[in-house]
Amino acid sequence: MRRLTLTALALGGSWWHAAAQAQQEDPEAAPDLDFLEYLGAWAEDDDEWLAIEQWQKEIAAEAEEDAEESESEREDDDESE
Repeated sequence: MRRLTLTALALGGSWWHAAAQAQQEDPEAAPDLDFLEYLGAWAEDDDEWLAIEQWQKEIAAEAEEDAEESESEREDDDESE
């Protein structure tokens, strides 16, 4: 039981210490320039993300067209009655 209590206290203390240090860091600090360069290089070279975005736009356009067609069919059915 003592071992469990000591383990829980040590774990809780380490979490408390990490939380205290996280609060002391400047939230407005700029990210590291090397990290930003890495992100920029990754985003520029990855055509897969652009393809996915285009695909999602096409799906949304198709869904909108289908909705318009079904709405116009309903209006045509209402007029024929």
